[in-house]
Amino acid sequence: MKRNFEESLLLTYPLLFVGGFFDAYSYLIRGKTFATMQTGNMILLVYNLFEKEFVKAAMYLIPIFAFFMGVVIAQIIETKLKKLGKIKWYEIIILLEIILVIITMFIPIGDLNYLANMLISFAAGIQLNSFRKANGLALATTMCTGNLKSAGTNLADFILKREKKFIYNFLLYVSLILVFMLGCFSSYILTNKLNNYSIAFVTIPLIFILIVSIIFKVNSKDKKSDIC
Repeated sequence: MKRNFEESLLLTYPLLFVGGFFDAYSYLIRGKTFATMQTGNMILLVYNLFEKEFVKAAMYLIPIFAFFMGVVIAQIIETKLKKLGKIKWYEIIILLEIILVIITMFIPIGDLNYLANMLISFAAGIQLNSFRKANGLALATTMCTGNLKSAGTNLADFILKREKKFIYNFLLYVSLILVFMLGCFSSYILTNKLNNYSIAFVTIPLIFILIVSIIFKVNSKDKKSDIC
């Protein structure tokens, strides 16, 4: 079956790694804020409101709103630029992520953590809304709750129906979760050594996506083939 590049595993695995790295990075060295899991930020927002820590509560509003705006902007970019010829809409999304990451790495740890969290959460928002499928299956590239649920339902379907496609889907979702965790682990190792500069590491998988995208487009024009 032919698939678009934005649904290929060559793109999905690097994005899961980036999503895991983002969340661990923001939590470990940017004031225990979640860049991608806004549910956690909402819980901490309400907690600080009840503790009458109003300034701390307001700090959690920043990544929540930035994430929300990332989703909005991603939707606009995809809708407006999907038919653009020379550059694909998802390449613009990846380029925007790279720019945000580069800016974030130069923001010192401390009083400006809220700015770093805003940029990372915005990047997470545009990534989540832009890349929603892999091999035809729905997924999230910045968090694991939905992927964990999908792994469970596919395992249950395999037990009930004994169809091979369900065990394949189950293993695929498990692999996505493991790659996300690898991103978290890498963030933990690198933040201990490089502090705020550690986030520059995620430009490697993002640049890899751009390179593969260019190769894919060339092959599609020459051979009329798709990556599956």
